[in-house]
Amino acid sequence: MKILKFLLMAFLCLLMVVLAVGCSTSAKEATEEVAELPDLTGRWTLTSYALDTVAAAFDDADYALTFNEAEHFFGITTDCNSIGGGFEMVSDTIRLFNPMVTEMACDDMTVEQAMLQLVNDPAVYAIAAGDTLTLTAPQVGTATFVKTPGE
Repeated sequence: MKILKFLLMAFLCLLMVVLAVGCSTSAKEATEEVAELPDLTGRWTLTSYALDTVAAAFDDADYALTFNEAEHFFGITTDCNSIGGGFEMVSDTIRLFNPMVTEMACDDMTVEQAMLQLVNDPAVYAIAAGDTLTLTAPQVGTATFVKTPGE
């Protein structure tokens, strides 16, 4: 009986140590993740996209992606229409959701259609690394944006 009590106490002590170590590790990891979140403020200029077999690159384009972090809203400006919706940060990944678009008739809607294909994919996400942001829809393609200096 004494051996059983001793084993039970040893097991409980070991369980408490494991739980204490596990909780402190989780808190440390959460703190590190918060510290590594990208700065989304400013204007991100579209430099290229690749969808299925269609690709385009831009040297001096006026297509832009912006984030309103306070409202958790993103916006994309194209040739004449705008696309917008919500976003949230999940670890180091930006999840986009509920896209909306203005519906003006435009002469050239090529870039707009490409951006709509990306943001309408339910699995769309973005990752910012330094001054580069990559928007990815796994079944559709990618678009690359570069942070505009001074904005």
